[in-house]
Amino acid sequence: MRCEIITGCKSLADLLFPRRCVVCGRDLLLFEKHICMECMVELPLTYFWKWRTRGLYSLFYYSGDYRKILYSLKYRSNVQLALYMGRLLGQRLKEGDIRPDYIIPVPLHYLKRWKRGYNQSYIIARGIKRELGKGVAVRQLLKRRRFTKTQTRKEKRERWLNVHNAFGLKRSSPRGIERYARMLRGKKILIVDDVLTTGATADACRTLLQRFDCRIWVATLAYVE
Repeated sequence: MRCEIITGCKSLADLLFPRRCVVCGRDLLLFEKHICMECMVELPLTYFWKWRTRGLYSLFYYSGDYRKILYSLKYRSNVQLALYMGRLLGQRLKEGDIRPDYIIPVPLHYLKRWKRGYNQSYIIARGIKRELGKGVAVRQLLKRRRFTKTQTRKEKRERWLNVHNAFGLKRSSPRGIERYARMLRGKKILIVDDVLTTGATADACRTLLQRFDCRIWVATLAYVE
């Protein structure tokens, strides 16, 4: 009875406030979440999680209408979509037996975080953690030291220059560095971002963590070919 009541309430809610597929825009069915089944079937998966030597794991290629997923995360503050996509990525990582000790989201500058209302990379990281379960922790160890413009329309060299010296450790004092060294030495680290273009952002974050003698992977929702 309770299940029937919940189903009825959801059906009524969909009638009054239709949910639409973020990719194609059609009304979602009761059991669909954020993306319709047709678009989900056609999701351009990368299958990077099957190529374990790369150290890069992106869920799908940034192409066609699927770019709307990233647009909705960044500019429409779609927290639930970010969490949902993070879980999808987490499922693929689990399928590839990729299990980090710590998940570290790429940080946003506080002005961008204030404007968007949240850091989408952090929410994606939380979604991944939900799928990987116990023994995996999300740690916000990095900070964005200066405001950088969006990378979307920049050329490769401009993207590298845009993030040069843009990141730092949250605790950069000698005591903070010592604490990070104890925490990270010998651990498997997963840096998480929403999209990978040239890899400039991921490499800038990776460089900060390499000193701690840890193994570093990168995971993103989308990958720009």
